[in-house]
Amino acid sequence: MDYKEYYKEVKKRLEPFSEVIYFEPMTDEEVIDLENRLGQTINPMYREYLLAFGMVQDAFENLATDTESLLEDFEFIEEKYSNYLPIFSDEDFEDTISLINNKNPIDNYVYNVDIDSDDNIGKLKKTKTFQQIIEESIFEIKQNYKNRCLNKDKVNSAEYSLSGRCFADFIKVLETEGLKQIKDWQPKYSPNNMFGDEIAIFELFDQEIIIQRNLEDSIYIFDLEEALISEENISIIRKIESLLKLNRIKFEKIECKLIENA
Repeated sequence: MDYKEYYKEVKKRLEPFSEVIYFEPMTDEEVIDLENRLGQTINPMYREYLLAFGMVQDAFENLATDTESLLEDFEFIEEKYSNYLPIFSDEDFEDTISLINNKNPIDNYVYNVDIDSDDNIGKLKKTKTFQQIIEESIFEIKQNYKNRCLNKDKVNSAEYSLSGRCFADFIKVLETEGLKQIKDWQPKYSPNNMFGDEIAIFELFDQEIIIQRNLEDSIYIFDLEEALISEENISIIRKIESLLKLNRIKFEKIECKLIENA
């Protein structure tokens, strides 16, 4: 199957529902970075899916994941199933991970593995094809699109992590864009701050950013949130990421998800 053409056709079928579904395609650079972190190339079936729809999406519920979750699940199953790539783990059923065969491009099935209470990984169970999951999602959207949350009422949320070594460069770069600290560092919890974490509040692009640092000043974590916006506007999340990449400041995107804010 020509997956690139298939996903292009899927996008056309989803156009009538563009006000209630959202997807953010990954760039070639982002997919290559993911492959480098995995230590292997990604099956064309899933690679083209990421380039077409990305991980920040709510069109295909049973394919919802993020980079860090995928990498974490891969590290967990790698010793037993190194040829398989995790594509989904249900938050409500944390003892099941969905996988695809990452070494055999002909195999288009999704497999489930059960994890018991001792973290033992079970046998592969063949379920549906990847295409079946896509088609079932499209059918569900057609049936229930009137009950879905409008994109204008959704929020894009991303959580980032910086090392203490990179934080000074982060501040220096973003100060040129108007970053300013509006509340000094203080204990995260009061009166008992057991772990010693501190938080400070900064402002950038008229948005407050709460940054948390650990006791050793070795890890800094912050969240960014913004309403889903049209292409002609500027995404704060994308702008900050671009600035960090342009200035070669290393960061990790811990999580990225859509939140219904209606």
